[in-house]
Amino acid sequence: MDHAFREKVPSILANPNNTNISIFENLVKLSIAVCRKEMCNNILPVVLLSDIFESLTLENSEKLFNFVEESVHIWKEESFFSSGKNHILRMCNGSAKI
Repeated sequence: MDHAFREKVPSILANPNNTNISIFENLVKLSIAVCRKEMCNNILPVVLLSDIFESLTLENSEKLFNFVEESVHIWKEESFFSSGKNHILRMCNGSAKI
């Protein structure tokens, strides 16, 4: 399941008509729901966000970051925080180097 989600990101990006950031928001929301059903690894939503941020323009990244900020209550949940905190820290440190 994790692999299928991660493969969806490049396929969305390959279609030039997919410029609406809500597509990625919905993909991350779906991955969160799947994680809560214990059908994939709890780190998947964070990994997806990392994959997406690496591929978006700065303008679209800012829009997606608004979604991340609005969902902070999700990232603080024990199941996501314990598995994703190091990955989130690496993402933040990586973006600080730019």
